[in-house]
Amino acid sequence: MLRHELLELKEQKYVGIKTSVLFSEAEKVDFSQLHQDVCAARIHDIDHDAHFMAMDADFTERSFSYTPLVPVHSFDNNKGYTQFTREQGAYCAFAVKAKDLNPAWFKKVFDYIEENRIPIEPTGYDLEYYDENYLAMIGSQDFPAERVLKILLRMQR
Repeated sequence: MLRHELLELKEQKYVGIKTSVLFSEAEKVDFSQLHQDVCAARIHDIDHDAHFMAMDADFTERSFSYTPLVPVHSFDNNKGYTQFTREQGAYCAFAVKAKDLNPAWFKKVFDYIEENRIPIEPTGYDLEYYDENYLAMIGSQDFPAERVLKILLRMQR
């Protein structure tokens, strides 16, 4: 059964490494390795207390992009990485195990949103929000399929 919670989040800058993924090949992608790659990258001015995230975006019928995101204080000295600023505001959060993330799960979420008339902003992306801050995430270097994360969708203002 799906449930949601509302999170009020502050503005936060992020940089990451974007990877294009074909839906037909998604089962073969090692998302854990993508997280490890961004953690090992030479990213500067990291905000060690902010939460690690990832972003799904650039959706087409055949593909999407996946970008693990490291929180930073500034985009300066981080050229060459994908830059993203999470806006301050309310987000609708759905808890899910990493192994259960797939198009069928997202269909259930969007059906739930429609049934419950939750006013979601059509941003074209969703965010994976991890309960660990950057230091905890980098310290574990473990991204198990059983890990519970939250999918965030921005609420309309």
